[in-house]
Amino acid sequence: MRVSRTDGEVPDRIPPVAPPVITDSVVAARSVLSVAPELTEWLVPLVAERSRPRPVPFLAPHAVVSGWLGHDQQPKPYALAPPELDAHGVLLLVVRLLDPRLVDVLAHAAVPGGRVRLGAQTYRIAGDPVLRRADAIAELGGSKRQVFELRTQSPMTFRRRGRTSPLPAPDSIITSLRERWAALLSTDPPAQPRAGSGEAYVRDVEGRSDVIDLKGTVVSAFTGRVVLAAEEPSAAAGLDRLLGFASYAGVGSHTARGLGGVAVRALSR
Repeated sequence: MRVSRTDGEVPDRIPPVAPPVITDSVVAARSVLSVAPELTEWLVPLVAERSRPRPVPFLAPHAVVSGWLGHDQQPKPYALAPPELDAHGVLLLVVRLLDPRLVDVLAHAAVPGGRVRLGAQTYRIAGDPVLRRADAIAELGGSKRQVFELRTQSPMTFRRRGRTSPLPAPDSIITSLRERWAALLSTDPPAQPRAGSGEAYVRDVEGRSDVIDLKGTVVSAFTGRVVLAAEEPSAAAGLDRLLGFASYAGVGSHTARGLGGVAVRALSR
């Protein structure tokens, strides 16, 4: 596993994405305040007040979003993924909400025309937050697969007893998701897989270890891909649901600060 150090900034070349398409299931925030499912992902469009956006410091989105959504609750009922650039050069803050009550809060805080500061750059909020995807807790999982790929969107780290580790061990992943599910959602987490049971295991791993400075807190974090599997059907179904939650909540520690964002994909084998 290669070790590197990051300076805490989003790279100068943020991968471009297609602009969000507003359809029946992707709508402006204020139109779904009364019907939002429990888990949602929002894009907040920002336009730089310079001709070209500067690199975004890693912790800058957290400073903005925590000001909108609050600092007090632990664990935080939201997570962040790295900012994206759309096809028109608009910077998109990616905010994942784990409590439907925060939809109203976000809609009233991220007001078009408002200004936010990300590091040395000032941005103007270019429009209402836009819903990119949403899931009800009861609808998580259902792929009927036993093998799942987690690909990091931002480095993930695991904290225990005051130490951080970049190792994406199944028990660390499962424990972090079960604890956050139990603390934030209204239903119990899946009974299986259980940490320490061996019901879930790593089939493949590829990546590196990064050392990240979170304003004085130095953490070791993993960047790459992990393939998890479970042979027993009920354990596989539970893993499917937990990883569906992970695609919103993130994995490991410091997810509200932008770490632990993952894209999850069910594999045939």
